[in-house]
Amino acid sequence: MDKKLLTSKEYFTSLTIVYFALLAGQVLLGAVSVFLTQSNAVELTDGSLDAVLLIVVSVFTLGGLAASHLLFKNRLAKVQESDSLIFKTGQYRTSLILKLALIEGPTFFAAIGYLLTGNYLFLLFFGGLVLFYLTQKPSKLKLISDLQLNAEEEEMIYQPDALISEVVEQPG
Repeated sequence: MDKKLLTSKEYFTSLTIVYFALLAGQVLLGAVSVFLTQSNAVELTDGSLDAVLLIVVSVFTLGGLAASHLLFKNRLAKVQESDSLIFKTGQYRTSLILKLALIEGPTFFAAIGYLLTGNYLFLLFFGGLVLFYLTQKPSKLKLISDLQLNAEEEEMIYQPDALISEVVEQPG
């Protein structure tokens, strides 16, 4: 397996693609849930599941948001001492994907809760989580702030052709 160096432009393009792919999954599941529920294509539960699912979605939402924040901050705190920008950006990408996935999980639960029950509270959870997710879009400014980069590293981030990260290429 070969390692490929990424320019700043390639790095942020790849982060943005991952971000929007995860967002598309959430929006698509939400849209399908609404469509199926509104068109009576699925049989809704008798209401006995509402309370249980609301508790589960609430716990998953609070847990997911807390875990996404804490794990992201803890992982980045360990990375900031490194002198290697390539190492920092690699760890940042991994930490950001983990953070986004921990926000995405409760969003899926909320959409499924709505699909099973037709209870609009689940759509409220879903909408709130998607709105929060939208605030997490990766940017150069956020990376610089989150990693507390020095002036030299910051300058490299803003140079589109600067080599700032690496990925492992899979054979074939």
